[in-house]
Amino acid sequence: MIAYVRRQPTRYVWPLFLAASLAFIFSRHGQFRGYWLWTADWTAGTVILTGPIAAAIAAWHARFQVKHMQDATRMGRGLRAVWPVFLGELTLLLSAQALAVLVAVLDTASLGTHVAGSAAHFLPQFFVLAGFIALGATVGFLLPTPYTAPVIGVLAFVVQLPAVSVLPRALVKFGGATANLVGLHARTSFDLAHIAAGVGVLLVGATVAALAITRRRPDAAALTAGLAGVALLVPSVLFFASTDQERFTVPTTVAVRCSHASAAPAVCLPADAEQLRATLTALASDTIGVERAAGATRLPTRLVVVPAGATPGAYTPGGTDRPMVLQADGLDSRVDQLEATLPYLIIDRRCLDLHASEDLATTIGDLQVAADLVLLSLTPDAGVAAVPEVRIVQSWPAAKRTTWLRQVLDAANSCTLSAMPAPVS
Repeated sequence: MIAYVRRQPTRYVWPLFLAASLAFIFSRHGQFRGYWLWTADWTAGTVILTGPIAAAIAAWHARFQVKHMQDATRMGRGLRAVWPVFLGELTLLLSAQALAVLVAVLDTASLGTHVAGSAAHFLPQFFVLAGFIALGATVGFLLPTPYTAPVIGVLAFVVQLPAVSVLPRALVKFGGATANLVGLHARTSFDLAHIAAGVGVLLVGATVAALAITRRRPDAAALTAGLAGVALLVPSVLFFASTDQERFTVPTTVAVRCSHASAAPAVCLPADAEQLRATLTALASDTIGVERAAGATRLPTRLVVVPAGATPGAYTPGGTDRPMVLQADGLDSRVDQLEATLPYLIIDRRCLDLHASEDLATTIGDLQVAADLVLLSLTPDAGVAAVPEVRIVQSWPAAKRTTWLRQVLDAANSCTLSAMPAPVS
């Protein structure tokens, strides 16, 4: 294959294409790392950048092929006249994409995380990229001008931006999830539809290019390829146009494994978030230690990570399980980690849902002040010390400050928000 790639006129762009893909992938390296489904989906998101680049490269290759092919030769070859361009760019660019994905996979695997059934979600990006290659090559054969390659590249990129609001969302929203996908499952129907669409565009594009360049009636091979492409492309487009589903599903039940902690809350995690156990256990232990020192009671005994969009179950006042949804950001530094975890350990969010009909602005403000006080106890250099309400409480005598914090925490832990102390003014 290496010898074949070396014969391609566009072989010199291979390292640049690889660099572009890696640059996109590792722009969020600290977030997707260690999560298999998120790694698969974020690497797929490179297509928004590499797809237009691939289309431009394929268009240039097509013009090169037309320019160096004699009329008598190309008129009698059918698909064989255009297939070297399609096959050459598929080999060249998909191999670069595969190497970029492999780097991301090895990086995630280095954390020893569990592969939670998301390996197949890596495949559709290669077929979608193949569709971009086919689009560029087809236009390059139809319009073999010096301007075709840059124009098709720019258009393929620019059109994607308004397409999100104009075209069916499912058709253009492919990869690049910015939210944490822990516990979620990729919809197989979406993956299959993207694969079918990519192959369909490839076959239809090759057929159209062959008919245009050879100026002859379609032979059996071209007719078969074209019909097969239409048979794949039409159902996939109809699927995208008719569905209002999200690309990911929230399973009915999420299997979690809980750590065993005596003084600290146990941390319960889905299999694809296992690498966070040590971090979350330490955060929960430190936070509950501060709450316990303030004299708070009814403290949570389990911190249960649930997928975004999942229903964590009915709330029982005084319950000791705290559901927590992992955010896209917030686990990079000690302060960020605490700020992402503290809200779930201060109050059960389902308690706030029970009081949704009430005016909770003051209550939520005092809960935030309590969270900031706990944060300052753990990291004195946190920036929340400058918050006016925090400075007011910090100016109180230690006994009054501790009493206020205990009353807030007890009211939050028991979901008796009417028992909250007088608000900080």
